[in-house]
Amino acid sequence: MSLRRHAYEQANRLLLAGPAPLRRAAVGAAALLPFARVLPRFMMVEPTNACDLACPLCPVGARTMTRARGFLDPDAYRGLLDEVRTHVRRILMIFAGEPLLHPRIGELIAATNAAGIHCGVGTHGNLDRMQEIVDAGVDAVLFALDGTTQATYGVYRRGGSLDTALANLARLVAARDRRPGGGPAVTLQMVVMRHNVHQVGEFVRLGADAGVDAVSLRPVCVNDFFGDEPLDLAERWTPPDDLARALGLHRDGWRGARPPLCEWPLQSVVLHNGDVTVCCYDADGRHVVGNAFREGFATVWHGAALAAARRRVVRQSLPLCARCDLNMLEPVVFDPRQPPAHLLPALDATTAAAARG
Repeated sequence: MSLRRHAYEQANRLLLAGPAPLRRAAVGAAALLPFARVLPRFMMVEPTNACDLACPLCPVGARTMTRARGFLDPDAYRGLLDEVRTHVRRILMIFAGEPLLHPRIGELIAATNAAGIHCGVGTHGNLDRMQEIVDAGVDAVLFALDGTTQATYGVYRRGGSLDTALANLARLVAARDRRPGGGPAVTLQMVVMRHNVHQVGEFVRLGADAGVDAVSLRPVCVNDFFGDEPLDLAERWTPPDDLARALGLHRDGWRGARPPLCEWPLQSVVLHNGDVTVCCYDADGRHVVGNAFREGFATVWHGAALAAARRRVVRQSLPLCARCDLNMLEPVVFDPRQPPAHLLPALDATTAAAARG
């Protein structure tokens, strides 16, 4: 964990434990800090906002996104890399769509590496581009697999094939193992929901058998992007309290404890057309503060529009902030071959729940 990330988490824990007046005073003071002087070390870049699945809690999958579909231009992206390579250390290639749909995804990854920046990719795994991204030098792959049977997997990954995803996972691990000097770290992720929580134990064993580097159990995010009442969505998608608590994924209320201090004023999202937005919840690009391709990233980062947006993000006064389901609860990540001892009873409990049907 970086020093910056550690300081952020510790500050939020202290503020959550303190009285409300202290939180308000701290947030008010933080809004006045000169964030633009701290250049981002992490960026989220969107290769595309298109996806071939229909996941119901995703604006792309639910077909509620209003932005036109498009693909990141490799030449414009190289220009961005030339500008940010002195301070950005890691780029995560995912935002609103499936990155492996980009016809030149390998070229994008290779360009990131050539700039000396670590590159990670997130994928639903239904596209056979694994050898390509490994050959391009991807550093980390987050492989989403939210079930161990097609019946369970298909509840959320609508239009996806579990058999296809598993075959591509095997291809990814094999390509990693063949790469001289080592390939990307592969993390198998399950978003833990009401319909799949009984398969968590089996999921961990699947990860161990597949040879992944880690499994990640992530609490489901529920928001009100889709016209349904958030509490109704929470009732449908969040797992039972007893199993969620045993897995370390229980939240006090459907949203849990939202961090008093948001980390996005020190980070950046670049959409496929170069637009820069203020946070990872702005799927429709309604809070764009400039365009990195036309104006240059530095101009946007130091500009008045982003400065004003940062102050609103810090104060959590944007409409997006009211809809945000991010909280202080981190995913549970571990080596599936050696699960932490305190998790073993929980994994056994999910296995028992699966056996009961």
